[in-house]
Amino acid sequence: MRHRFTANPVFFLPYGFEVSSALRFRSGRPVNVVANGDLNGDGTSNDRPYYAPGQTIERNAFRNRNEYEVDLRIQKGFGFGDRKRLVLSAEFFNVFNSANIQYSGSGTTRYCSNANDRECGFNGPTNSTFLQIEDGSGNLITFANFAGSPVFQAQFGARFYF
Repeated sequence: MRHRFTANPVFFLPYGFEVSSALRFRSGRPVNVVANGDLNGDGTSNDRPYYAPGQTIERNAFRNRNEYEVDLRIQKGFGFGDRKRLVLSAEFFNVFNSANIQYSGSGTTRYCSNANDRECGFNGPTNSTFLQIEDGSGNLITFANFAGSPVFQAQFGARFYF
């Protein structure tokens, strides 16, 4: 992963409120493309496509999509006497509802559509779903997966210290 930013700020606000967050921003991980066939005749079909005769596209030459995660926690404590305390909290996960869809499976990382194409890569990708999230009709490609929490979630809690 080329770039990563992580922060966990905490703010103590008036009236006993505390606000904290977890921020995680990551650039896309490397993607190793495959040609969908045995281009060099060695009996395995995990060859990388060519960009020129005899020169394969390097490992990890492409990048996956970036990921963004923002979580938030708000809490307020109430004191009762010298030792008793009630703390109410609310936690929110994936605050901005980022899907964080990642390319996965040979359907999106396969460079060429024809397994017998000995010139795979010379003219660019021929697989119409290469590094794509949606097909031509706007439908989510089913072999793409979700990383992290793809939907906004919230939870509420109460703790009583005695």
